[in-house]
Formats: sequence, C-alpha cells, structure tokens
Amino acid sequence: MTMEISAPHPLVRLPRVARPDAATHIGPVFTVRDGVKRRRKEICAAVDGNSLNIYEAQDGNILTSFPVPPNSSFSGPPCSVRVAVDDKLHRRSYCALKLQSLQIQLFESLDGEQQHVKSVRSPPLNGQEPVMLVDVLPHAGNQILIAQANGNLTIFSADLERRIARISLNTKEHPYLQVLAIQHLTSAEAEKSVLKQRTDLLREAKDNTSYITLAYSKAQPDDNDQRIFYGLWPVNTTEGGNLPQMTSVTPLFEHEIPRHGNAKERRCTFGQHASHLYVKCGATFSTYDLSKMIPATISTLDTAINGSFEIMAITPAFAICSFQESLRLYDLKYQSIRLQQDTTRTNLKRKRHRMTAEGQIGPVEFITYLSHSARVIGKRRHHLVAIDISLSAGSKELHAGSQLIQNIGLGVKLHDEAHRLGGNIPRLAIGSSGDNSVSSKSWSSVRKRLDELAQAGDATGFEEVFAADLRSGLLQSSLPPPMIDDLPATRLAIPDAKTNYILTKIFHIESTEGTPQDAPPDARLKIQLPSFKLIVWLSRLGLLSHIGVKRAVSSHSPGAAELVKLDSVAEALLEVDPSLKLLTECLEAGFSPYAEEQAAVAQALLSRALTVVADAAPASKSDATSHEDGGKQEMQIQTLETSTSDPTWLPPQLQTALVLSLNKLGAGSTKTITQSLRSLFSQRETLALVQFLRQQLFQGGHTRSFQSLPPIEARSKVSGMPLSAIINILSSCVDAIGPLGIIGALENEDFVGNIIPDLVTEITHATESLVDATELRGILRETLRYEESIRKHESAGGRLQVGGPAARLTQQPGKIVTLYSENTKEDDGFQLRGGLPLALRAENVISPYKVRKGGGQVLKRSAREMSMLKSMSKGQYSFERLVL
Repeated sequence: MTMEISAPHPLVRLPRVARPDAATHIGPVFTVRDGVKRRRKEICAAVDGNSLNIYEAQDGNILTSFPVPPNSSFSGPPCSVRVAVDDKLHRRSYCALKLQSLQIQLFESLDGEQQHVKSVRSPPLNGQEPVMLVDVLPHAGNQILIAQANGNLTIFSADLERRIARISLNTKEHPYLQVLAIQHLTSAEAEKSVLKQRTDLLREAKDNTSYITLAYSKAQPDDNDQRIFYGLWPVNTTEGGNLPQMTSVTPLFEHEIPRHGNAKERRCTFGQHASHLYVKCGATFSTYDLSKMIPATISTLDTAINGSFEIMAITPAFAICSFQESLRLYDLKYQSIRLQQDTTRTNLKRKRHRMTAEGQIGPVEFITYLSHSARVIGKRRHHLVAIDISLSAGSKELHAGSQLIQNIGLGVKLHDEAHRLGGNIPRLAIGSSGDNSVSSKSWSSVRKRLDELAQAGDATGFEEVFAADLRSGLLQSSLPPPMIDDLPATRLAIPDAKTNYILTKIFHIESTEGTPQDAPPDARLKIQLPSFKLIVWLSRLGLLSHIGVKRAVSSHSPGAAELVKLDSVAEALLEVDPSLKLLTECLEAGFSPYAEEQAAVAQALLSRALTVVADAAPASKSDATSHEDGGKQEMQIQTLETSTSDPTWLPPQLQTALVLSLNKLGAGSTKTITQSLRSLFSQRETLALVQFLRQQLFQGGHTRSFQSLPPIEARSKVSGMPLSAIINILSSCVDAIGPLGIIGALENEDFVGNIIPDLVTEITHATESLVDATELRGILRETLRYEESIRKHESAGGRLQVGGPAARLTQQPGKIVTLYSENTKEDDGFQLRGGLPLALRAENVISPYKVRKGGGQVLKRSAREMSMLKSMSKGQYSFERLVL
C-alpha cells in the first residue's frame, strides 16, 4: 500500500479581531432531505466578536457570512443546515452566542443569497455552562438539540420560537456530571454502531427515538477522581413538537473506561457514528471499540513525544499527528509511523509568498476528516489549512488497515502484553524506546550501584557508570547513534525510565520541614548531585526543562511536581554554579524548547546584570538619600547607553549567557514573547532589556557607521545577537509596556523622557545608512555594467578610439581630469575615452557611440542619427519682425 501525505496548504484566512481573548469555533454543515442528515464538504467557523462564516472545504471559498456584535462571544461549535422549504433551499445556521446571557442565535437565508437574512434568538439557556453540541433532529421536524457541559439538554423548535423540553442527564447519586465528549445518533446510526450487539434495547426503541452518547466523569473539577465513563441515553421526540417535559433521564447503560492519567491532560473524541472512542492523555493515544457488548481496547499508542502535540484519528486504523513543524501518520494497529513529513522543507518558497507565510508555519490544530475526499481540515494560527492523503488503491485502505510486512522497522512502542504472557518474556520496542524496553535485571543492578554513588556524592563515578551502561546497550544495536563525550547525541533507543531516573537523582525538592507531599510554600528545586556532564547531556536532548523535570519528579512523588515552577531549573543552575559556565553550556546545547522558560532565564540573568551595575556604581551613590535611591535604579538602566563603544559593561560570562538566552527567546513568536514579558518582567526590567537590545544594535553596526567600529583585535570576544531576534524582542517589549505604561513610568521618568528622542535619532541614522547603501549599490551596479559592456565590445574585436586633449593628460594624484570635452575643430566628433561616466559629463554633447542603459554592446552612431540628435537638442526657432 503506497500512501502519501501532503504539506498543509492554506485554504482561507480567518477574520482577526483585536480582542486578546477571541477564539474560533469550528462546526459541521449538513443537508437534511427526507428525514436523513448528510454532511456536506463545508466548514462553519464562528469567530468571537466578528462573524459566523461558511467556507467550502475544497477551495476555501466563502459561501456566506453573518456578522455578530463586537462584544459577543461564541460558546461551543456552531452548526449549519441546508433544507428545502417550498421548493427553495434555505440555509439555517445555529450558534450559541453569549452577550448578557447565553442564547441560541439563528441566521436563516436563501442558499446563495445574502440580501434577506432572518435573525432570531432563543430564550436564555439554563445556566452559563459551555455548549458542547448543537445538532439537528431530522426525524422531528428539524428541531434543535443543545447540550451543555454539565449534562443539561435543551430542545428548541426549528425557528427557535418555542422551548420544547429541558432534559437533565444527572442523577441523584452523581449530580456533578462533566461532559468530555458528546455525539447525537439517530436510531439507524445507533443500530450500526453502539447498539450493534444490543438487539434487546433496539426492540424497545420507538420510531422517533434518538440517542445521546457521552464520555464523561462523575467528579467535581477539584476532586481526584480520574475515572472516565461511557454511557448511552435515549431521547424520545415527536415531529409535531409535543415532546413532554422531562427533568431527568437515566442511561440505557454505562461502562467505566480504564484509568487515564491526569484529568487536566486528557481529551476524548468520538469517531464516526460513535463507533469508537479516542482518548488522548499525555503522550498516549488509546482507541476503544464501542460496538461490542462492553468497550474493548483496540490499541494504545505511545508517541514518545515530550511537549505539546495535536493528534486526531482519521479512521480506527490510522491517526494523524502534528508536532512542532512535522506531520506524522501513525498506524494504530502496529504502533508504527507510516509517514512523516517535515513541513519546513516543503515550504522552502514560503518567503516569496508573504500573503500566505503565516499559514505555513506552526503546529496544526485538527478539526475534521472528510472521508470522501481523503482530506484533513485543520487550523493553523489564523488560517484554515488542508492536508490531503493520497492512496494507491483508494480510501478503503485507511479503513481496512495495513499488513505486518508494511510496518516492520517502523514501530513506535508495542502493546503491553506482559499480563497475557505472565510477565516472563522480555518486552521489545522498535524505534524510539520507552519504559518497556528496559531490561529489569540488568537495569536493577546498575540502578543499585548508581544509588550508592549518588548517596556518597561521587558525581564522577556516577557519570562513568551511567555512560558505561548506555554504551553497553547501544553496542548491541545495528544502528548505533553518534556519540558526544561518551554519551549518545540523540534519544534513539534510550528508555524514558533511565532519563527520568537521572533527573530525579540530579534534582531534588528542598523543604525546611515535612515531606515533598506536604512541602511548605518556600520549597524550591535544588541540584543534589552536581553532575555537570549529565546536565549538559540532558540539555542537548531537550529534557532539561521544567516540564521534563516535573514529569520525572511526578513519577516518584506526585505531590512534589506542583512545586516545580517555570524558573526552577534556571535558579537551580545559577545556585550550583554562580560563574554561569554551566548555564552557558546548557544554553549552547539547547536547554529548554519552551519560550516561556527561556524568558524566565533571561529575566534571572537581567536581574543579575542590574545587580552588577548597582555594585559597580561609585560609593558615593550608595550613601545617597531616599530620593537619590530612586535615581539609582534609574541610573542602573541608564548605564546601558548605546553611545558607548565599550561592549564590556558586563562580565563576559554574564553577557554571553544573556545573549544566548535572548537568542532562543527571539526565535519564538511575538505573541508568546509579549505574554512572557508581561507575566515575568517588571517595568524596570523591561526598560533595561530595551537598553540592552539598543546596545546590541549599536555593537552590530545597525545604528552607526562601520567606519567607527574599533579594529578587529580590539573588539570584544562576546558574540552579538542577530538582527531578527533583536527586532522580535524589541517589538514585544514595546507591546508589553504599552503606551499607558510608558506614560505612567514615574519611577523612571527621566529615562523614559530621554529614550524617545534617542530612539528617533537611531531610527534616523539607520534610515540614512540604508539610503546611502542603496545609492552606493546603484553606482556600483552601473559601473559594473559599463565595464561589462566595454569588455564585450573588446572581445568582439572592436576598439574604442581615444583622442582629444584629455587623452594626452597623465593621471596624477589630486589632479582634476576632464572625462568629457566639447567638440573641437581637430576632432571630427566627440571621442569617448576609457573613463567612467559618473555624473561628470559636459552639457549638449552628442556621443558618436551608444550603449543601452541596462548594458550591452557599444555601437557607433550614424551621421544621420547624430544630426537628428543635434537638431533635437536645439531649442525652437523664433522670428521677430524688426521695424526701423
């Protein structure tokens, strides 16, 4: 089976609003005919405070748009239906709109027309709980079913004029039902999926019965109960709208799904007709078959991904995953990566397309899968994107699955079969290794030795034993990874259990009293085993982040994981090595992939830089009054002046670490940088960061002439920041402070008053430098073109005549040489010499030779052409009659 996956290509750019909390909700579009509901190849998008739009999924064309008030917000996904009324196609779009209260909004118009739009609002819903589902009941006169997150159902008439019923799925035993996933099924759809083997329940069903299938939890959000349940509820309706009022409905059945990690990290979705349930929790993705008597586990995929990622099942056999700038297609049956695409390589020409560059970077948030066209629709930042999956034998291969021969060598992680085989057979892993690939006997002996060395504080012996254990395991591999300092350079074939063990041995939660479970608020992260070699190695693998440390600590003591903060790792590195050498090595190796943590590192280093500046101040400043103390803080910021040519205002090690951290921070998006600056930096630190970036601009020659740079030998060895990173962070600093922050900066009033004209001056100098560079570039380009034309003429056998008085002059330093001269009697015409025509030509002189402006072969003018040019250069004749 040959499969290919295309790179995400933008379909349409969604509307953008100025509200920072604005969100976009995506819903389906249906066609209802003869009581049957079919999905259309269209997308319904609701943008908070803007509009409700419907797009074609094939080419992204907008079909219709309905504006909403700017202060409104949507709750849950919208729904649009196309129905036939009096032989005319009407489009009814429903959405949950929140203004003063939560209501259902209806936009009705003729299909293809936008002139006459009917807008209706329903009575307020019960409570302010988010809406999870808006669907149509085709067998009951196209009534509208609304489901909220607390289990409340509301049914309205098609025109929203009547509230037909209010239904509660909660019971007295479990009054706190929280919906994780919901889907509405007709009786025909339920018979093919969830009631396929429950003929006893089908006999009791009526013709007007539909079903609600739920994945839910029964605990309050603050409880520790992490169980997931799956249940089915009947909803009896009549087409005439005579549904009796119901207060509570009991489920036909409910089953408990096996426990899945932390409740905050899990996400549940239903497959087509609710035949399968997909549960994502952390790095695992589980699939359950709901068509059996009880839910059966089909597969449990361990992606072995550290960090956030998006995954969606397109069929029970395959799932698509978006991680950073790559796409993966997983085979759920054989736990393998069938396809992988690096989107950064497929979008090499995206810099030429500025209009669509924004929709070609960043992770993809999957929305739905269109099975008829084998297309995945997703959202990338502010764009709807499409991902096409092509197969050699049609889309049936995605549902049928693949064979074992097609997955050999592509495995990610095998099923946990130990309970079936008694636990005596060692488990294997293909590809990226996980906890299951650790040999219990060999690792237990090594771990025992490592515990002894860690307890004794022997960091060198600890490193040697751990490196020897990794080498012994990698030597048996057919493809050993590259090594750096006797340690593997990649995570390939390294179990997560070993890396988590190293993190728990190096880092430790220190508290003054109590255990980590009941640690006091002043508990902090410390390095108890100063193994610098392993710390740099973990940084090279991308595991030295607060997320990685929190995950490792939670496996041993779950209560201590909450004490690992955003800046805990950086503070621990600064405490164990105040000279900043360890932090610098970690930043050079990679450190953390999270921009928020890079901002925390930059904030800690910038705070230390301000402390260094304060300590270096004259002693007289330290004895000033309280009024002068406020000026001292201002002086610390003012010290970072751009007019100085000495880049060593900070110790080289501190400046190098600060530059490295800002380089990594500048690689993120401006939105993420701005949010990090607002949450972590004070106004004083932000202003100091602005001054440091201005000095980096000055040192890089961006705001001064290169002629004023010191000699190369005298320059500092500290490398500067790239211009792109400086621009991103400087723009984010301005956004983080804001105009009101600049005006209200009372403690730095003099500094803020001086920085505005300084910035204007620097921008003026930079603009003038760009103008001068552009002018010099043009002169150089014309000079090279002229030289090329002369060379082509000479190579073609031509020869330029050189004569005239200027030809007999010798070039001497400081002597003016005439490049062009007037015609003389001795010369038949003007003779072009070997000089360059750089704006020193004589007026009204016709050259006997001509050259194209863009360059080319030098040609001789004819006598007729020269006479014509001479007559054209003369002014118009005038006649006057003189009367004497």
